Amino acid sequence: MSDNKTRNESEAEVEPPQPLPQVTEAQKELAAQAMSEFDKKQYGSCCSLMHKLIAQRPTDPKVTHNKAVAEFYQSGFLTTDEFRQNLSKVCQMVRTL
Repeated sequence: MSDNKTRNESEAEVEPPQPLPQVTEAQKELAAQAMSEFDKKQYGSCCSLMHKLIAQRPTDPKVTHNKAVAEFYQSGFLTTDEFRQNLSKVCQMVRTL
């Protein structure tokens, strides 16, 4: 019985994810520019745009994920530990860990 109580108490402590604010037209344009730069393999420019976007949407897991991927590409796939930490952060943001 106490195991059941402990499990229920742990579940009660987990807050549901907060709803994200609506994406503005300016943010959509910034994301489109970042994607275009990424497609052109201009990872530095892409990261720069992603930093601007993450400043506006710090709790958006999709933006956090895309920023992590762009930074990993920019590093030449060398920053695997940082990339793994960033992906873990994304998982925590969507409560899948």
